[in-house]
Amino acid sequence: MSAPNIPGFYGGILGNPVIADTTPPTSSDLEGLYGFNRNPDGDSLTSTATYSTAFTYTVLANTILTEIIVIPTVLPLNLNIGTTSGGFDLVSDLTINNPPYNTYDIRLNYQPTVDTTIYISGLTNSTTFEFYTK
Repeated sequence: MSAPNIPGFYGGILGNPVIADTTPPTSSDLEGLYGFNRNPDGDSLTSTATYSTAFTYTVLANTILTEIIVIPTVLPLNLNIGTTSGGFDLVSDLTINNPPYNTYDIRLNYQPTVDTTIYISGLTNSTTFEFYTK
C-alpha cells in the first residue's frame, strides 16, 4: 500500500517512506482535500480577486482574517498591507521573489471589532488575492 499522492503530504506508511512533494498546493488541491472554498485550517474563502493597482478589502466585525494567498504574475512584488491608505501596520515591505513558485501565503490573526477596511499597496502588475476568514 502506498501513501496518497497529495501535494504537500509529508507522511508515509510504516516501512514505506514518502519523499515530500515540494510543489505548493493550488486552490483546487485544497478544495479537493478540505472541502469547497476552505484552506487546510478549515477557514472560509471569502473573496478572490485580481488587481493591478492598490485596492481595499473590508474585514467584517468579529471575523478573523487568517490568511491571504498572493499569486503574482510578475516577480518581484513588493507589498504593504495596512489599516490606513498607504499603511503597513499588518504587513510591511514584503518582497515576493521566489521563482519557480509564484504563490505566497500570508498568515494573520486580524480580528477587528467593527467593519474595517484594509489597504493593499505596492502592486504594479496583475496579482490575484484570496482572503480567508473564520
